Amino acid sequence: MKALYSFFLLVLSNLLLSQSITMEFPAFADKTYEFIIFQGDKSVTIIQDTIPKDGKFVIKIPEQYAQYSGMSRWLITNTAQGGGLDLLIDGQDFGVKCLSAQPSDDNIIFSGKTIFPEFTKKVIEQKKILDRYQSINNAISLYGE
Repeated sequence: MKALYSFFLLVLSNLLLSQSITMEFPAFADKTYEFIIFQGDKSVTIIQDTIPKDGKFVIKIPEQYAQYSGMSRWLITNTAQGGGLDLLIDGQDFGVKCLSAQPSDDNIIFSGKTIFPEFTKKVIEQKKILDRYQSINNAISLYGE
């Protein structure tokens, strides 16, 4: 009985540690994809699969990467246009869906506990600031101080 109880706890703890990302992208049904995580200057493809006919699937972070926290990329791999999505992996389960054939920042919907929408807003703000800085820097170079 103790062995069965220990086994149950081990399985339960692995389920709790593994992160899941619920995806819904019906416009990309039957397309293949890769799920990549970044470790320093290296990238590791941890999942290669096909999007089901209904476009609904779950990306489950493999056990050996269960403690991973950082950036990831979901890439559609067998289309001429390509496509994909950068995601922030933070240990929390979340969902992403887009019912449009043309995903954009306006029609991608996040659900669950994820900080990615806020993170994206901060990245956009940062890019605007850096673009303004670069414009000013270019003007100074062009016209002198």
